[in-house]
Parts: sequence; structure tokens; C-alpha cells
Amino acid sequence: MIHINIKKLGRFSQVGHRITGDRTRQSSRRGKGWGAGWEYVHVAIDDASRVAFSQILPDEKKERAVAFLKAALTYYNTLGITVERVMIDNAPCDVR
Repeated sequence: MIHINIKKLGRFSQVGHRITGDRTRQSSRRGKGWGAGWEYVHVAIDDASRVAFSQILPDEKKERAVAFLKAALTYYNTLGITVERVMIDNAPCDVR
């Protein structure tokens, strides 16, 4: 059995004013052009061996979740691990 979970993480490409002390660029542009947004870490862990497989993806839509599951199953198959069941975290993409 493998456990699948999706974790939403904030994304940014620049260090903020708390580190630099520079508040001159802090204005109504907040979040625009700074690379700000979200990334989703999809993680699968085999219950018996505790071997993990993960990917960072741009969203948690069902198409990406299915592609992740297929990639995880392929990965575990190359290790000789047979997946019989899958436990999910009830993410929106999993329960629709």
C-alpha cells in the first residue's frame, strides 16, 4: 500500500524586505512579476519499505494527480515493489 499526500508550498523568487530591509518595491505590485505563487509537492510513500517518491508540480488538478500516480507506480515497479492499494489524503483532486 502507498500513501499519497499533496502539500501546498508558497513560491517566491526574491528575498523579501524582512531580509533586505528594502521596502521601496513593496507597493500595489505585490505578487506581480516576482515569481510569487504556489507549488504543490506530491508525495507517495510505500507503507512496507518506507521508500518515498515525490514531484513538485504547478497545481493539484486531477490530471496532474493521475500523472503523478502513474509515475509513482512506475517508479515502485522498477524497484520490484508491487502496489496493491493506495491511500489518499482526500485532496480536492482526489475526491472529485
